[in-house]
Amino acid sequence: MALNEPTHEFDVKSQADDLFKDFMKAIKDNDEVEIEAEDWEKRELTINVISSEILRKYKTFKLTATITPRDDGEGSRVKWTGKIEKISDDFHVDPHISNNTISRTVEFNRKSPAEELFKAFMEAVKDDDEVEIEAEDWTNRKTTVNLISSVILRNYKTFKITIVVTPSEDGDGSHVKLTVVFGKISGDIDDDYLPFNTAAYLFKMLDAKILK
Repeated sequence: MALNEPTHEFDVKSQADDLFKDFMKAIKDNDEVEIEAEDWEKRELTINVISSEILRKYKTFKLTATITPRDDGEGSRVKWTGKIEKISDDFHVDPHISNNTISRTVEFNRKSPAEELFKAFMEAVKDDDEVEIEAEDWTNRKTTVNLISSVILRNYKTFKITIVVTPSEDGDGSHVKLTVVFGKISGDIDDDYLPFNTAAYLFKMLDAKILK
């Protein structure tokens, strides 16, 4: 099957050197990926996903992240490039939504306490001018955000993410449920999962930052 090479770019307020350092720590603490190459001078990293729910749908999943300072000096630009070979093109489509609107859910565990992880996510979202908060429920640790300004929106009419963070059943860490609902501009998109997986990796970075 052909190899897809989607790209996703977004801006963050953290400085490039600090962000790359935190990102490298999160990756090195993550046993679901292996580092193929790292360049601290260019702030560039290539990783292979080796053990994850992702690999139920992909034969190979490689990501290259490059972090550069913004031209105006305000924060950083993050560029993700994927090299992805799918096992299957079958996607779950909610029968109650139109053919061009898709809903996907992934669930995973993190080591941080639920309250701290949800707080860290909300702080990250409120510092991001590319999203708007549609709803937030601190009691149930649930929020819904809409993407309003991003390269992603070249391919999507709408892009909404709902996050629910609950304590793990064994009392050790957190359980995260991440649901993405998006409306495609067309059916011809290289890979729907890259922005979805980017959100999951954000939680890995937040988890590592809380625990360090």
